[in-house]
Amino acid sequence: MILAVIVSAVSGVVPCAFPLSTTIAKAPEYAKWGIIAMERTKAKYRASIIDYLHVGRKQVSEDIAEETFKLWLKDGSREYGVRVSIRFYTANDRIISVHFQETQN
Repeated sequence: MILAVIVSAVSGVVPCAFPLSTTIAKAPEYAKWGIIAMERTKAKYRASIIDYLHVGRKQVSEDIAEETFKLWLKDGSREYGVRVSIRFYTANDRIISVHFQETQN
């Protein structure tokens, strides 16, 4: 124990009682698409995003997939949903289209 304290003091490395792989959560694969959905929605609607839901991924063809999200927006006293679908090429993640559809719930 004393050796571990000395090593950490000299090297700046702090010993860990459990493996790091169990403490660091990996972001889900759809996270980058969720960020894009939120950025594009904020730019289009100029409203606050108060909730976010990943609806799912659909494989459109062998080379194309679509991620869909449901965002809940607030603009003054008005609250409404927007369904955002991002279609992209799976080989290089290049966006083909971003589609918005307002919903009442």
